[in-house]
Amino acid sequence: MDICIDSNILIYAFNAQSQFNARAEAILEELIQSDGFAITDVSLIEFYQIITNDKVVSDPISPDKSYKIIKDILLNKKIEVLETNIDILKLTFESAANYNVRKYEIYDHLIANLCKHNNIKQFITAKIDYLSHRNLIIRTYVYNLANSFFAFSQGNKTSACIFNIVQVARGG
Repeated sequence: MDICIDSNILIYAFNAQSQFNARAEAILEELIQSDGFAITDVSLIEFYQIITNDKVVSDPISPDKSYKIIKDILLNKKIEVLETNIDILKLTFESAANYNVRKYEIYDHLIANLCKHNNIKQFITAKIDYLSHRNLIIRTYVYNLANSFFAFSQGNKTSACIFNIVQVARGG
C-alpha cells in the first residue's frame, strides 16, 4: 500500500449527517476500486471514539454497528491496517521529545511514524495540521472536502492544487 487515510475521512464517510459525507464516501470508493489503502490501528480507535460520541456527531453510530464497520475493514483485503508495536512507540516518543510534540499532537505524530515505518508515500486527511509533521517526509494530501482542494506537503515544501481523488490515488 502506498496510500494511508486519516480517521477523519472514515468518520465523514460513515457520518450520514456530515456535509462531507458524500465526498468522503467517494474517496473511499475510489481507493477501494484502485489499489486499496492503509489505515492505522490508532485511526480505527479514533474513528470508534468519534462516531459513537453523541457530543461530537449529531447521529452517532451504535457501538455494535461501529464494531461491524471496523470488523469489515479488518477483513477487507484491499485495506491494510498498520499496527503499532514497541519499536514504533520508542521511535514516536523519542522523536516527539526531539520535536517538542505536546498533548493530542502525539496521536498524529504516532500515525505519521507508522506511515513512515511502513513506507507509506501518501497520506490523505481532511485537516491541515498534519503539515506540522514535516520531519517525517511523507507526501501529505490535505483534502478540503468542501471544494476538492488539496494541499501537498513534502519535506519543507508546501504547495496547493485542485485535484481529483482518482489522480491522487494513482499518484497523478
